[in-house]
Amino acid sequence: MTAEQEPQGLDARALERHFQSIALTVLAAVTGWFGLTVQDSTVKLATMSERLANLERQLNSNTEMLYTARDAAKDWQLRDALLNNLTNRVTDLEARVRR
Repeated sequence: MTAEQEPQGLDARALERHFQSIALTVLAAVTGWFGLTVQDSTVKLATMSERLANLERQLNSNTEMLYTARDAAKDWQLRDALLNNLTNRVTDLEARVRR
């Protein structure tokens, strides 16, 4: 090995170490950023899950207060029964008046 080749080898090693230091720094920064992003996403996911659960509770509560088709059918039956009763009473009164 000549004297000229040895400094080139040292320069290559120093350059490699410098590159490794830069790569390690970049890798550490990217890993830290990724960790913060995952943590932020986890917090946002938990918040959205709670909002969704709250909306589900509100929907269930509001659904219980709705006027359903079953309720309407009961009301129509009651109305029909009352109309039939009134019709029968009017018919009876008309029959009495004609006598």
